[in-house]
Amino acid sequence: MGIFDALGKSLGDALGVDEQQVSDFMDTVKKATAPQPVQMEPTTSLTVAMLSMLYADGVVDTNEVAAIMAVGCIEQSDFDMALQLYSTKLFTPSNCVQSVALGLPRPEQRKACLILMLDLAMADGNLAGAERTLFEEYVAAFDVPTADIEKAMRVLGRKNNPTVFEGTSDSGTLNLGKS
Repeated sequence: MGIFDALGKSLGDALGVDEQQVSDFMDTVKKATAPQPVQMEPTTSLTVAMLSMLYADGVVDTNEVAAIMAVGCIEQSDFDMALQLYSTKLFTPSNCVQSVALGLPRPEQRKACLILMLDLAMADGNLAGAERTLFEEYVAAFDVPTADIEKAMRVLGRKNNPTVFEGTSDSGTLNLGKS
C-alpha cells in the first residue's frame, strides 16, 4: 500500500466515507501532485533526452557527456539548461519523456532523437536494463514505427561492434551491384 493509499484509508475511516469516495479523492490528489510537462526548445529537448539515457543506468562519465556535446545542434546553453532541470529534481530519467515529446513536435525530430539516444546507449554494444526500459518509453511516446528503430539498432550494433574489423575481407573491393 502506497503512502497516498494509506493516507486515504485513514482519512476515510476518520470521516466515515466509503472506500470509492476515498479512492476518487486520492486519484485526484495523485494527479495534482504528478510532475507537469515542461515546454522546451527542440535542442534542449534532445539534450534532456540524451541525458536521461545517461542517468538511466546511474553512471555518467566524461566520454558520454562529450558524445552529447559532439552532436552538432546541441549548444552549451542547451546542456546547461538540461543539467539545471535535472539538478532541481524537476526531471528524472523516467518523468521527462512527455516533456521531451512536447519539445519535439516533428516526426523527423523524434526519429533523430531516438537514433542519437540509441547510439549513446549502445556505445557499449547493447541496450539493456534501465536504458532499454527508458528507450521503450520514448519509442511509445514518440510514436515512431518499430521498423525504423529496428533498422537503426542493426546499423548501430554493427557500428559499435569492434569485431567487425577483425579478420580478413573477401577481395578488398567494393561491389555496389552495378556492372
